[in-house]
Amino acid sequence: MNALWLIAAVAVSQITEEEEVEHTLDRVADMNGEHGGGHFRFLQPLSVSAGAIVSDSGAAPVVALSVPLLRSAGSWGESRLFTLDGYATPQSLWAGATLLTHEQFFCRDPETGGFQGSCPVPRDDSPKCLPNAHAGWFIELARVWARFQVDHVAMRIAEGGLFYDVLGTGRTPQVRATRLQLMLGGAGDAVWFQRNSAATVRGVAKIRGTVSSDSRRLRASLEAAWRPSLIAFTTDQLVEGTLVAGVYAVPELDRAVFIRVRARVSYATRPGMTVSEWADPTAPLTAGADVGVELSF
Repeated sequence: MNALWLIAAVAVSQITEEEEVEHTLDRVADMNGEHGGGHFRFLQPLSVSAGAIVSDSGAAPVVALSVPLLRSAGSWGESRLFTLDGYATPQSLWAGATLLTHEQFFCRDPETGGFQGSCPVPRDDSPKCLPNAHAGWFIELARVWARFQVDHVAMRIAEGGLFYDVLGTGRTPQVRATRLQLMLGGAGDAVWFQRNSAATVRGVAKIRGTVSSDSRRLRASLEAAWRPSLIAFTTDQLVEGTLVAGVYAVPELDRAVFIRVRARVSYATRPGMTVSEWADPTAPLTAGADVGVELSF
């Protein structure tokens, strides 16, 4: 009899543990927009980080803050409206704002297989699309950065293009957990640096990948971007890379916390005349690392 009670207790314990894992997976997926239609969230994810930046000008500790006014995400893609960013070191302060960042998979009719129009931010009652999408489009409007101590103002007027997901996880719950995307497009930049100013058209080539654990609690991502000027191709280049690894903590039902470490590198042949979120505009090579928290609630 005691043996039967022991077996029953072990079975109940295993079921409870499986339910907790399933709940965690479902909660993380919801916070990342991995379920169906689009939904809006206000002022989230709120991201705060602290670390260091190293360039030819020296090394300095840095703290950073980033938050979008509105964010919508789903298996279709992601949209952020009016994102605010800020960085501070003991010697300098800089801030940025982006009006719109949007990326979306093309929609194919489930019956005909042909491409059809889709709302930029789909709802649960929007027309259905075939899963396992590969191709899509992206756009960014009015991205502005200002560094007050060095009189540097940089604006990416517009950027847009197409992307291809090699793994075909678009419009599925796995889209943000596992993906490998190739992105190609163009951008228009304008920069004011001290007494100089410049405007250029850039090509944009990116590769972006994400891998996750089975429960999606652990996640790592890599992004690399090449932005050559199409006007001064041989003398004006910008190459940047970012590596992020972290873990999701889900302490309760109505919030999710992503704790991450991040490493970044940026190289520019004309650093003062390029648009970079975080790199030193007075040095060609900048590297950085930080520890941060992203909060969704």
